[in-house]
Amino acid sequence: MDILTPLILVFIVLTLFIGIFVYFSNKKSRTSLTFLFFCLFAAIWMTGVLMTARPISTYIGNLGFGLSFFGICFLAADFMYFVQIFPEEKYLPKWINIFFISSMVIIGLMSVLTDLVADKVSYSNGVMINKTYGPLYPVFAIVLLFGLLTSITFSVLKYKELKETIKKRQASYFLVGIFLSFILTVFTNLMYPMFKLGSYEVPQYGPLCFSFFIVFSAVAILRYRLFDIKIIMTEILVGAMGFVLLFLPFLMSTNILRILAITVFIVFCLIGYLLIKASLKEIKNSETLEQKVKERTGELEKSEKVAEEAKKVAEERAAELERWYKLTIGREVRMAELKDKIKELENK
Repeated sequence: MDILTPLILVFIVLTLFIGIFVYFSNKKSRTSLTFLFFCLFAAIWMTGVLMTARPISTYIGNLGFGLSFFGICFLAADFMYFVQIFPEEKYLPKWINIFFISSMVIIGLMSVLTDLVADKVSYSNGVMINKTYGPLYPVFAIVLLFGLLTSITFSVLKYKELKETIKKRQASYFLVGIFLSFILTVFTNLMYPMFKLGSYEVPQYGPLCFSFFIVFSAVAILRYRLFDIKIIMTEILVGAMGFVLLFLPFLMSTNILRILAITVFIVFCLIGYLLIKASLKEIKNSETLEQKVKERTGELEKSEKVAEEAKKVAEERAAELERWYKLTIGREVRMAELKDKIKELENK
């Protein structure tokens, strides 16, 4: 039974869906756009794997072999950029970015245009029996491993420096996804091909390992945008149901049923509009409340600061009065002592 094909197709569809969903949750965010491209390159990688594993022809199989390397290279370049902007911006030295990203872009293009990285795949009766890698494959593996290790190390260091609780939680989800995907993918797609450890089928499952990173990263990005997700899901569900109901009248056999279907469609559109409007109102109220809480918190912090300053002034004033009191009392005591001494001298 062929399990790989349905797994790959499901992975591609879900990956693209998650990427688009995250992007539309906040279209102005560079993080969302970068994550969308990440999902796109992952889907390209998996498409190449499917073309290689289940080819229509030898030409398609070899084209997919190069395409899978193209997807991996651009995926790795996108990943390095992503770790630098999420959950907050902090960048690696410029020379590392230029070296790694340009190397991955060049190797990725060479993978589909030449046989220097991915040479060819051999088949027998439509079944893959051998993969031949080009002379630049070791260079690809070393540069890729360098980039991945650098990106992961940088992510860990950023996590340790984060102070804001929300961003630290986001980073923790991100790191869990990285480690799970990295360990499995390096084993299936670097160690197996480089050292020829086993079956040629194993690397085909490598992209599936990235599902951990995609899911955990999506959760990290969206976890604190729940109201945006709610309105997006509402719009998607209303749109999908409306699309189905729009074509329902054309499937009815009688005019009465067609009229009934059109009526249901109109009523559903009205209800859907009210539902979306209510969700938008809820989001607006939540944002207004959040803004008021922030303003009130700011006022309280300001009042606390003023109170601390007043307390400090009062303490300084009290210390000054105490010094003055001691000085005055000390002078009076000294004067009394001098008077007593004068009297004593006069009596003599």
